[in-house]
Amino acid sequence: MTNIWERSCFKEYMQIDRLIQIVFLLLRHESITAEQPAAELGVSTRTIYRDINILSVAGVPITSQKGYGGGLSLLQGFSLDKSYFTAAEQNNIVQALQILKSSRYPDADKSLNKVAGLFRHSLQAE
Repeated sequence: MTNIWERSCFKEYMQIDRLIQIVFLLLRHESITAEQPAAELGVSTRTIYRDINILSVAGVPITSQKGYGGGLSLLQGFSLDKSYFTAAEQNNIVQALQILKSSRYPDADKSLNKVAGLFRHSLQAE
């Protein structure tokens, strides 16, 4: 039987993982609706909006536009620090993950989406 502390830690881990995944989705796409991450992450749109609020308070510059063609997006020019890798190294990493994905390596697609979002790399070769 798990105690309350273990359940609380697990819940916090799941929320942190979801917040990171939302940032990567926003990095990968110019604009998304709240329904897209909700469906992908298995939560409600209300939860996504709460998570967006948490990210905004933490300093992630997320904008929201209502109406047709609207959605959630990162402020133009926002990116995570990826200067550790050169452009060629970034490309090599993405290509290696694409090879792993094509060989059906477990969770390679998730890693590929995260890394491609981080490097703002196009995945047109899928």
